[in-house]
Amino acid sequence: MPLKYKNTWRIGFGMEYSLRDWLDLRCGYAWEQTPTNKLYPSYSAPNGNSHTVSLGAGMRFGRCTLDLAYAYVHSNPRTTRGGNGERIRSSPGRAHIISTSVGFKF
Repeated sequence: MPLKYKNTWRIGFGMEYSLRDWLDLRCGYAWEQTPTNKLYPSYSAPNGNSHTVSLGAGMRFGRCTLDLAYAYVHSNPRTTRGGNGERIRSSPGRAHIISTSVGFKF
């Protein structure tokens, strides 16, 4: 079955604020179009446009760094047409993402 993905836009912005000389706070937002079209829905890609909100912190301890982040992704539901013309409504998608990284400068 052909997926017939389309080109899309992703628009986002973020900010970083240095609270202390060892601590940076971060936040961001992104909006992303779905690459799927109504005639060919796919389970391997979000079927609705999505919104992502993120928060994070970066810490420096001498030559070591620690970064922590959280992101919430919400994908809008979408109504498509099935092969025999019936309407199919997708469920909204939600994801909570927690990430961390540790670094060492040589």
